[in-house]
Amino acid sequence: MKKNMLYKIIAKICIPIFIFAYALGGVVDITYAAKKGEPLNIVAITIDSNGNVSQQGDLFGEGLWYPGKEKRGVIRIKNQFKRMEITNLGLKIVLEKFRGGYGKEIVHNSLAKNMKFTSSSHEILKNKSFRQLEYKSDDKNLNGYTLNNSQKFSINKNGSVDLKYTLLMDEESGNELQALKAKVLLLINANEIYNGGGDDDDEDNNNNNNDDDDSDDNNDHVIDIDGHWAHDCIQTLLEHGILHGYPDKTIRPENNISRAEAAVLIGNALGLKAKYNGLSPYKDSLPSWARGHIIAVSDAKVFSGYIDNTFKANKKITREEMLTVLVRGFKKKLGKDVEILFKDREDISDWAVEYVKIGVSKKIIVGYPDNTFAPEKNITRAEAFTIICKLLGYHPQHDNEIKE
Repeated sequence: MKKNMLYKIIAKICIPIFIFAYALGGVVDITYAAKKGEPLNIVAITIDSNGNVSQQGDLFGEGLWYPGKEKRGVIRIKNQFKRMEITNLGLKIVLEKFRGGYGKEIVHNSLAKNMKFTSSSHEILKNKSFRQLEYKSDDKNLNGYTLNNSQKFSINKNGSVDLKYTLLMDEESGNELQALKAKVLLLINANEIYNGGGDDDDEDNNNNNNDDDDSDDNNDHVIDIDGHWAHDCIQTLLEHGILHGYPDKTIRPENNISRAEAAVLIGNALGLKAKYNGLSPYKDSLPSWARGHIIAVSDAKVFSGYIDNTFKANKKITREEMLTVLVRGFKKKLGKDVEILFKDREDISDWAVEYVKIGVSKKIIVGYPDNTFAPEKNITRAEAFTIICKLLGYHPQHDNEIKE
């Protein structure tokens, strides 16, 4: 099963390579003739088994660019994290220095038109202009370059792939490209070849959620929901493609749900398209299987991060947090003010009070038999599934049956 993901890393000068959690890397020891005896440009970037990125070299080198200039080099992709398949390449151009007398937009468009990128390895790209590869989040016509089936390539965990490349500025380019210096962010979209890793993206832990799988393979013969109080809602969410089981055909309804799992589930319920090419608003890394969904629900202002600009994808989500994002996502409003009567109402965080009021007034959520709400208690997967089932109107009969 494949989970889309965008990876990020920055080169030192001129053209950084941006990859959002994985990277390229290793020590390059390959013979590849440079033009006219010039030294071979080497980019060696490594991601270790813990997701830490290191890099040696840069894509463009130190010199300024001008019409007719060519540079050759090698990128070695060394992957110590998880097996993945490269499916899409994109460029984001940032001008740093150019000749006076020319507007920035003119220089940008000229560079995009006249700079050519070729990778002879794996039949990936041949003489493609930067414009053909360009990606802009605010321009639907610039989505990078999607590799066809013959161009896609996989990298095993602890494996590496060498990419020979050539950069050429067209000799017919105008004077606006003389003495040019720029950063060009190379976006690489990869599908993780999923193997049931854990919530923390550890391959040895089989707790990772699979709720963003688009196939129905995991919906048949679910083995751990028979007789469960949330069986009907779980089965309905499976049938509607909102919920997908784990690779071992389990749902694990009594497990707590992580923020990443919740983001995938809520994104599916709201019909939000995962943004695999999007830029993450968070400084911490996001698990590949959930990344596109986390970005989508964050861009939609459904989910928000912590004050330190982290998302904390693997952190379990609490009852008040889950209720907040669901009320926000489904745009529920408070008709008239209501009083919260739970014995532990003072434990509800200030930022969550309004959402709890809405949740209670709309019968989205109820308290425990002892009249407590337990706002800071981690919510279970079954509780989350049932609330979403109710919000979607699939099983009104469960209005008074949520086991919270």
